Amino acid sequence: MTGDVKKPSEVIIVGAGYAGIGGRACTLDGREMGGTYFHGIYGHPLYEYASQHGIVGPPFTRDFRWGFCEPGEPAPLDRAISEELREAVQEYASVLPSGDPASHSGSLSSLLEQRIIKEDAKSSGAEVRPRAWRWRELVTRIASGCDSSADVSAAWWAGAEDLEGPNFPCPIGFQATSQHPALPHALAEHMAAGADIRYGAVVERIQWGASGVTVSCADGRSFQADAAVVTVSLGVLKAIHAQLFAPSLPPEKLRALQGLSIGTVDKIFVDFSETGGAPPGKQASGDPVTAYHLLWQEPWQKSEAHEPAPAEQAVPEWARGVFSVRFGGSEFKAPSNGHAAVQDSQQPAAACEDPATNGARWPAFTGSACSVYGNSSRETGKTAQRHCGSGLPAPWAEHPSSAVLWITGEHAKAMEKCSDDEVERGVAALLAAYPAIPCPAAAAPRIIRSAWGSDPLFRGSYSYVNAAGSPDDIDALAAPLTVSGRPVVCFAGEATHRQLTGTMGAAFLTGQREAARLLGSHKAAA
Repeated sequence: MTGDVKKPSEVIIVGAGYAGIGGRACTLDGREMGGTYFHGIYGHPLYEYASQHGIVGPPFTRDFRWGFCEPGEPAPLDRAISEELREAVQEYASVLPSGDPASHSGSLSSLLEQRIIKEDAKSSGAEVRPRAWRWRELVTRIASGCDSSADVSAAWWAGAEDLEGPNFPCPIGFQATSQHPALPHALAEHMAAGADIRYGAVVERIQWGASGVTVSCADGRSFQADAAVVTVSLGVLKAIHAQLFAPSLPPEKLRALQGLSIGTVDKIFVDFSETGGAPPGKQASGDPVTAYHLLWQEPWQKSEAHEPAPAEQAVPEWARGVFSVRFGGSEFKAPSNGHAAVQDSQQPAAACEDPATNGARWPAFTGSACSVYGNSSRETGKTAQRHCGSGLPAPWAEHPSSAVLWITGEHAKAMEKCSDDEVERGVAALLAAYPAIPCPAAAAPRIIRSAWGSDPLFRGSYSYVNAAGSPDDIDALAAPLTVSGRPVVCFAGEATHRQLTGTMGAAFLTGQREAARLLGSHKAAA
């Protein structure tokens, strides 16, 4: 029996992020400049792919060991004050909405303001809360990609979901910018093997209609296809949609773009070693991460009058968006046997066994809620003389030669406008303001940094629903442009997933969603 066989459909993917391949993931010189984690691993399609192909090993946990630091103080804060800070941070987290999105309205900040006004007078932590909340606010900005909690929809936050399991790094990296032939491919390169990818093809126009799509590039090339899947970032869509699409996007799509925002999250990697290797001295064993959390004088949302601490005054304004200086960690990639996340020369010091607690380690919580409290006196500002050889704080020789600083929002955008020399001087001023952070006095920091906000191909890091928007805007953005019911232009990427917005997993899942949509349409027309 014979019959007509419909020719295969031709589909162009514009953007080639993790909804396609790559995107806001970049592993440069052993440093993860963009996406850092699988956010949850159980049911995570990218993690499952990476595991099946030997790119990641079995799950493991790290000890994230923290110390809160104040400007001008030579050691992290003592146990009593740190406990007050921890309680204030937990209080902030307890206010964040969850459950039915329909039961929440307004912004995250409005909910927090109600709590801080209501509880300040009677809470024992009232004195430290505004500064602790500012620190936690910066963490929220990193988690959501927002410029401020005042700009985030409480309903969207409540409806967001996490996949089960830990935040887990990709040991080789998510997307390598250069590949040593002896090393396994990074995840994106592995997935892209054999794909027809046109590099350097900056898309200027997508014409769409009954005959399909014509994609025109800045270099004069053009491509025709039956359909296109657009995976460019929300930042690009918001900035250039008017000149990108012909015909223009329909009103419901434009309204969705107004209700969605994309923030800037950057990393600054700091190298102190003049020779490129670790400083001399004993290196720690094990795999902890040592982080010094910065307690700036400015209160949360500038909720009360304040003056910068004397030690802060030389620090540029953009640097006040840094919430932590972390040595070691998942951002550093130095593969060994395919799975080691950091080399021995990058290991931070082990935790100190405190004689005051019969040799037991001080509170060191695994995961994202953890603390280490230094043996210091807030009253005298002097460090007690009972540290073990690898404690926190500890001699510089027992710390790695590289650190990572995360910075978000308007602070990150301001940092991106600075020259490398200006950023290096700003980092040096920040470190000088916090003498509890063990840095070699003679070594000027050298930096490698990301610039996702000012990159014209990204214009931001990841997306969220703003306070004027609705989670329904995500669904509206994800809806395809159709002709007679047939999808012609589809939209994928992290901004088009209602529950997992802002993650590589969301980007990948939405790419699968749109592939299934086009396959279904093709079969229905056969």
